[in-house]
Amino acid sequence: MSLSDLARLEHVSVIFEKRPDGGLRVSSPDVPGFRLSHSNPALITADIIPALETIIGETVGKAVRVTMASSRLSLPEAASEQTKADYVAKIAA
Repeated sequence: MSLSDLARLEHVSVIFEKRPDGGLRVSSPDVPGFRLSHSNPALITADIIPALETIIGETVGKAVRVTMASSRLSLPEAASEQTKADYVAKIAA
């Protein structure tokens, strides 16, 4: 993989889905292999950025920093409901 992959991965959509047990499932159609799931939503949200940095960094062969594009994260309320958040990846300085 190369830095040209970063252009494809620079803007990443993350899908949040409420599990029937109250937990949270997270994935991204933009980042193959990115899937997180846990009964504690706080643990999932804390792992999103480090997981994206690792997967995208491995893909492009350089360290990257990922930030959330907006300042507010809206999580789904009901089971099987989905919400989306956008993240941005940049080469680490």
